[in-house]
Amino acid sequence: MLNSSLTCEVGKPNSHCLLWKPFISTFLSKLSDYEPGVVYVLMGNQAQSFEHCINHQTNYIIKEKHPAWYARNHMQMPHDVWKQINEIVKGQYNNEIEWYSEYK
Repeated sequence: MLNSSLTCEVGKPNSHCLLWKPFISTFLSKLSDYEPGVVYVLMGNQAQSFEHCINHQTNYIIKEKHPAWYARNHMQMPHDVWKQINEIVKGQYNNEIEWYSEYK
């Protein structure tokens, strides 16, 4: 997981999104071409706008609402996204990520 904007003006989320867009697009494109089998978790519309930069044939993409959406709506983010990641990792690498979770 990587934020689509790595900096912003204080108190102004996404204020640098256009500044970072070329870098993030190129980064995702190169990474997805040279490192197959990566699980990309695109949380929110901003992140999902980079989906076209990811090589779908050799990587995995999971899309979810941004965690801030759940916070604004007083909802808990579904924890099945972490299970989806582990299913992919288990199938590809016969290993799992040990997430910190109160749902164990």
